[in-house]
Amino acid sequence: MIKCSKIKYPDGTGYCIYRVKNSDEDSGLCFDIFGDEEADEIINILQEYRSKEPEIYTPDTKYEEYIKKREKREKKWWHKIYTKYFENIGIQFTPFDWQFRIFPISKKNADGLYTMTKGIYLGPICITW
Repeated sequence: MIKCSKIKYPDGTGYCIYRVKNSDEDSGLCFDIFGDEEADEIINILQEYRSKEPEIYTPDTKYEEYIKKREKREKKWWHKIYTKYFENIGIQFTPFDWQFRIFPISKKNADGLYTMTKGIYLGPICITW
């Protein structure tokens, strides 16, 4: 279900278009528009897209190959052990960033995504596990 609201603020009018998810007003997707000019622009864009021909989807072969390789790698026994026990182990040397702290640290994993790990800074050395 899509709903909208219009609120008048001292510096202008704000519009909010939101999609309610699972009949819960606090969850879903929201798009905020500020001012009548932006609202008119959004209306024009939507009317333009209604009459526009859709583009034909072309799959990204490199991405699909990457997903197949990753799924194949994830099925191997050594990958399961590596991601469970060894992936977050690391030592870094940062000569100009001296710290003495213990806290969760954000670190890149094998897929290039950041994950939170446990870690400790001992002067210029950062150890993660």
